[in-house]
Amino acid sequence: LLMLDKQLQVVENMTKLTEETLRIMKLQKDFGRVRETSVQSAESNFYSVQAQGTEIKRMIRETENSLSLLLGQQAQTIQRGSLEEQSLPTEFSTGIGLQLLANRPDVHYAEMSLAQCFYDVNTARSRFYPSITISATGAFTNSGGMGIVNPGKWLLSAVGSLVQPIFAHGQLVAGLKVAKAKQEQAFNTWQNAVLSAGSEVSNALVLYNSSAEKSALEAKQVESLKKNVEYNQMLFNDGSATYLEVITAQQSLLNAELSKVQDDFYKMQAVVNLYYALGGGRY
Repeated sequence: LLMLDKQLQVVENMTKLTEETLRIMKLQKDFGRVRETSVQSAESNFYSVQAQGTEIKRMIRETENSLSLLLGQQAQTIQRGSLEEQSLPTEFSTGIGLQLLANRPDVHYAEMSLAQCFYDVNTARSRFYPSITISATGAFTNSGGMGIVNPGKWLLSAVGSLVQPIFAHGQLVAGLKVAKAKQEQAFNTWQNAVLSAGSEVSNALVLYNSSAEKSALEAKQVESLKKNVEYNQMLFNDGSATYLEVITAQQSLLNAELSKVQDDFYKMQAVVNLYYALGGGRY
């Protein structure tokens, strides 16, 4: 919305400028200094800029309606400041700690899934052994916690349950292989989640730096084009420039100003992207 507001301001300023150009063209025509085609070109340029303003107003209204819907409110005007009033970080750390990426829900989920698979592998491996343990007091117990008075006699009478892992060896091996495969898959998923997160962080930083650099260059371009428009208007009034040079200069200025606003928006969006890529920032 701030970007659209600024673009609308740029277009409205250009609308006044092209309207003044059209007025001068009509006067020049009345004095026989330009042809009707020159007036028509200036008029066409004026209406073209006006149409851009109408389109931006439509986009502003639709964006406000969408935001109102997200807030669970009826369509309304959204109160806001201006693009120039926004403050952004000027520097970012060149390195992003891996622990920050763990703040992301997708990375954290992949990490917990990997941990679960690790325990599943150990569980599958433990099924190969009979469930008889020796307590701290030296007594033998089975998996049910029942004491065994004569472990030798119990072993003979319960040989069926003791050798069960042997008869189920194929099933147990298969279970262990499956658990290991799932662990490997979980590791690959976790690794991919971390790499994807790192890529998003890198993209956000690149977008910020490139947008900031382009915006600075476009600011210089805008200043140069403003002077160019003024000079062309002066030369046209003196009869030293054509109407086409005036219109071309105005159009170039409008495009440069709109482009700069767009890159300022991209720079702000890059900060949002970076915050999101880091799972909500540092805490």
